[in-house]
Amino acid sequence: LGLRRRHVDLAAGTVMVEQQAQELRDGTQLVRGPKTSAGRRVVALPAFAVDALARHLADYVAPEPDAWLFTGPNGGLIRRIALHRRWDAARRSLGLEHITMHDLRHAGATMAAWTGASTKELMARMGHASARAALIYQHAVRERDIAIAGALNDAIERVLSTPTAEPVQL
Repeated sequence: LGLRRRHVDLAAGTVMVEQQAQELRDGTQLVRGPKTSAGRRVVALPAFAVDALARHLADYVAPEPDAWLFTGPNGGLIRRIALHRRWDAARRSLGLEHITMHDLRHAGATMAAWTGASTKELMARMGHASARAALIYQHAVRERDIAIAGALNDAIERVLSTPTAEPVQL
């Protein structure tokens, strides 16, 4: 939520994370750096995300370098209540009421792990200061790999247990 137009480089297909926007319980809005130095990073985006971000910039973001990417109704930092109203409406329209914003981050990290990203690469991409958080996503991928191996085994056993009319010669 702390992204500004200047943080986006469409030509390079990257977003620079150098600050975050938060709203405290009393309504105070803060813009400050990420929790750790690892949180400051440049993240490469897949082409489909660059295309969507280009459309968002053209349609919704003022041209000034310091313009916020995500704004409230009056053009300032988006408030928690406005964000959640929009988020809830989007989830309902898709029938995905059970999905949280953090689930999107988790899904992105898990998909990055599916590509074979190393622990260090996941740490850099997600802004994690320790390997512990990154290993969560690799663990999810290992569980899926075990499931895939089981499905492959089941398929081979079905083929091997099906009698053939004639013996196969190699």
